[in-house]
Amino acid sequence: MKSQTLVAAVLAVVWAPCSSAQAQYSRPAQEYSSDRTGEAPPAEPVRASRWLTPAPCLCESGGESPPIGVEFYFQTGASIPINSWFNHADALGRDMRDGFVVQGGLRTMFFDDSTTRAWVVDTSISHVSNGQDPTVRYGLRLLEFTGNTNPLTGQPEVKRIQFGTPTHPGLEIRDTHRTFVNLGIGRDYYVWSSAEDPGWRWRFGWDTGGRYGTLSQEYDLTKHRTDVIAGYYVGGHSELATPTRWGEITVGVRTEWSYTWSSILQRASDIQEINVMMTVGFRY
Repeated sequence: MKSQTLVAAVLAVVWAPCSSAQAQYSRPAQEYSSDRTGEAPPAEPVRASRWLTPAPCLCESGGESPPIGVEFYFQTGASIPINSWFNHADALGRDMRDGFVVQGGLRTMFFDDSTTRAWVVDTSISHVSNGQDPTVRYGLRLLEFTGNTNPLTGQPEVKRIQFGTPTHPGLEIRDTHRTFVNLGIGRDYYVWSSAEDPGWRWRFGWDTGGRYGTLSQEYDLTKHRTDVIAGYYVGGHSELATPTRWGEITVGVRTEWSYTWSSILQRASDIQEINVMMTVGFRY
């Protein structure tokens, strides 16, 4: 009897944890939809990235912000120097001849909810090349190598020459080259359709910003010289755009007024110009 009682007690001790474990890890209850069909509601789709969207050429932020577009562009055209009626410091630009400008960059477009307007941040690199009036000569004070060597120091001898005197005529500028890094902000407007509608789209806009770079000049009687320059611009543009399976292609025109500050002539040597360019772009 005692053995049976002992066995029963041992079985009871062993069975108790098993019973509690079965109750604790029972099959989880299923959640049923309100229509009692027994099917779970469909799960919400999860995007791999908040920048992906079914609409071509635009990025979607999952309700956090309106769409964002990125456009690469290239433009080239004419650089037309003009005389300044409000500033007589642009001595260099007054004697310049028409030249050409090439520019390439990246436009980041922050659309509103309707995708008919966008704030634009424009970063680019540009190069401008102009000739100069050959009948105009400029006086400069420069250090020139004589071709001799100082017998005491062994260093090449240099002397200061004042160009623009009876003994040393002024310098003729052959070419002027400018290279800039540009940063600007602007606003784009889509006229008859939004940026994500199919078919052809027409947009126009404006922008303004600053420039920083270098200027290089070639002369007839001495070596070339360089200068650090800065500039400011205001422009307007208009483009036609069409979507493709790879992205949106844009073709248009741009006109801008630009002012460059320089002291390459050892005095105020500013340049004022109007640039007219053809533009080709690709937005993905």
